[in-house]
Amino acid sequence: MPHGRINGGLVNKILGVCFFFCSLTLLVSAGAQTFEINGQSSTGPSQKQTKKSKKAPATAATAEQSGSSGGAWGGSIEAGRYARAAEDALKKANYPAAINYAQHLTQIAPNDPRNWFLLGYSGRLGGKGQLSLDAYQRGLTLAPQSVEGLSGMAQTYMRMGRAEEAKKLLLQVIAANPKRATDLAMAGELFMQSGDMAQAANLLERSESVNPPRTTKPCWPLFI
Repeated sequence: MPHGRINGGLVNKILGVCFFFCSLTLLVSAGAQTFEINGQSSTGPSQKQTKKSKKAPATAATAEQSGSSGGAWGGSIEAGRYARAAEDALKKANYPAAINYAQHLTQIAPNDPRNWFLLGYSGRLGGKGQLSLDAYQRGLTLAPQSVEGLSGMAQTYMRMGRAEEAKKLLLQVIAANPKRATDLAMAGELFMQSGDMAQAANLLERSESVNPPRTTKPCWPLFI
């Protein structure tokens, strides 16, 4: 088979798979918005969306944690107050305040990885790349297998333009949990950008199989 037809087939396959990602983009935009699309950070849900989802508010606490019973972070009332304050600041897109509250939280309860992931998330949205990486790294020393922490750190690398580090972490996340559709999508986009169309097609197809499309509107490109 001619080389041109192979490449054309892969491109057509990728374009077809990308129809799926409009629904994924809408889903991410309506939810916690942990994942950054088109290089833009989350600003939290609208008031209308918040009213509809009282059981699962869109916060970094919900998205980037290693598992909890829902109690105060770090086991103290003061820690819980700082965590809620940081989450409220994130909802209002007040990232400097969120970073400040999250930093206080890590000082009060430094042994809870969720607190470091919250600081990493806040730092990423606030444009503090190195602070975000340091926070994720600290949290991952406490919870090395946390896929949320690894994914969050990968997103910070993406934000900083460090694609190779991001790909390495995303592949680690996918190996641990092959059903994470958005991580598969982000990894696929990174491989597409680096010219590895075969790997990109594989990852994008896997993402589609995990979370089938609900719309046929084209959406290209997904991540920039």
